[in-house]
Amino acid sequence: MRVLVLTALIATMLFAQQVRAADIQEVSGIARSGAVELAMELMDRHQPSVDEDPVAWMRWERERLFLYRSRSQWARMEERVADYPESLNRDFLRWANTERVRALLSLDRPEEARAVLRTLIWSTNPADTERQRPWRRLVVESYLEAGEVQAARTALRRFRQDFGDEDGGSRLMEARLYLQEGDGHQALRVLQALPEADYRALRLAAWLMAEPDQAGEILSRSIQLGFDEDADLAQRRMAWSLAARAAEKTGNRSARIGALERGLGYREDPERLDPMFRLDIDELWTAYQEYGERLGNEARILVGDDPMWFDKAQGYLGSDPIKARALLSVIAHESYESSARNRAHALIAGSLDTVRHGPALLRRLYLDSHRFPDAESIPRSVRYQLAEVALDEADIPLASELMRGLHEAPEGSDPQEWQLQRGRVLLLGGQRAEGLAVLEGLLSDIEALDVDRFLQVIFDMQNMGDHEPAYEMLMTLMEGELSDRQHREILFWAAESAEGQGDQAEAARLYLRSAGYLDPFSMDQWAQTARYRAADALADAGLVNDARRLYQSLLNATDDEARRSVLRNRIQRLQTRPLELTPLEDSPRPE
Repeated sequence: MRVLVLTALIATMLFAQQVRAADIQEVSGIARSGAVELAMELMDRHQPSVDEDPVAWMRWERERLFLYRSRSQWARMEERVADYPESLNRDFLRWANTERVRALLSLDRPEEARAVLRTLIWSTNPADTERQRPWRRLVVESYLEAGEVQAARTALRRFRQDFGDEDGGSRLMEARLYLQEGDGHQALRVLQALPEADYRALRLAAWLMAEPDQAGEILSRSIQLGFDEDADLAQRRMAWSLAARAAEKTGNRSARIGALERGLGYREDPERLDPMFRLDIDELWTAYQEYGERLGNEARILVGDDPMWFDKAQGYLGSDPIKARALLSVIAHESYESSARNRAHALIAGSLDTVRHGPALLRRLYLDSHRFPDAESIPRSVRYQLAEVALDEADIPLASELMRGLHEAPEGSDPQEWQLQRGRVLLLGGQRAEGLAVLEGLLSDIEALDVDRFLQVIFDMQNMGDHEPAYEMLMTLMEGELSDRQHREILFWAAESAEGQGDQAEAARLYLRSAGYLDPFSMDQWAQTARYRAADALADAGLVNDARRLYQSLLNATDDEARRSVLRNRIQRLQTRPLELTPLEDSPRPE
């Protein structure tokens, strides 16, 4: 719960100093420590505008693009660079647009990448080989990404004509060309000249292509590489893709599914994977279903006999969850009964708890598959679990979308707690009308309401600037049974929302009620804070004499010299405002 720490709050309200703006070195350090989202937020807050200080802006922008790359946020990177003004430093623009090309390739947009590369190449002297080399290499990459083998070979030949044949990158591209052409032997020959540790996955791919009868050994080595924590992420991802291919050639359906689960379970993406190593989540669904149908046939279970399928699947949940998921996928996609399909999906989702990167795999199975084109098509039982994953990852927009329309609490959860969380998430995710409706429904049974937990959601509303409904809900709360502490605090928070709506007089009234709720003459720290806020509100409302009297009463009640100095300053500032007219009945009467 948001607790008012009295001494700290008074210090904050009375004596807060402006926080030093974060500098780029600090933001870089925060990002390196792992708090990338915090670094991005600080960057949005403190980066100078390009018009104000273009040199400083570019320093910050380099760090921003680095953070985008580290998080594989290719779309954000590409869109941002595309909007850069042409007036920026030419070298910076060239560097940023090179990053944009890499982002476009990662987004599977090779034609757009080549369009940017053409502009970069034409804008530079052809004799500037050091600048031209990486762009010309990226041209070859763009054709490889698109699977245009002949165009890639032509671009590679021209690259070698202009830059020589000693470039390790050109040999790597040649090996990839042979792999795309299906020539594993030639790919192996080229890869022999490259460092083995850096290209183990490519060697395994070439070996599998050249000698498919060795698939069993390649499967074993691919799994070993996939588990090698010292290998970089791209190598491990490629290894699991190869393991799936090798397992398919050996007919080992379970190993294939295990490899697909591993390869698809990484939440973070490498910079780019060669198209031949990319995995599709629908390939995993198909593998589940084919394996499940085979297991069902072996057990002589008929499609439609759901109890028998469930019995067989649940028998494997503890001992062989891959078999269990395979059998359940048959029910999930082929049962005639929607209740059976929903139950099967729920069991599949629940079984992923035992899988490494299980939450990431759950997301991909239901959010990236063509079988579920939108949130509404995802079984309700799974949407609850996905919403929990999204909340754990602080992905509020996704959680909000998933919770939309889920009116009932999931089985085994506290209904009030679930609805409170749902209302909060809907509000934070932009589903305002539905979120407010959920909260108003909870207020209809105010006696059963956990007031302190409900206040947490109201604080979110206030932080979002949604003060009108927050004020109304706080006033409704005061109609229920409250402790003295709760009543005093709610008056204070209601005053904040009145202030947020611009009603300074109402805010002052509520602050004063909060200050004197337990004792009209109290000057404890809570009361002092509330009276100070009331004085501010009165001054803003133009009630200067009332504000001066409150400031003076606070001045009389404290011995702290720093606070006294601030209060004297407040009183002095009031002198510059027009004085209120003295009420007529208190004025001297003429003789």
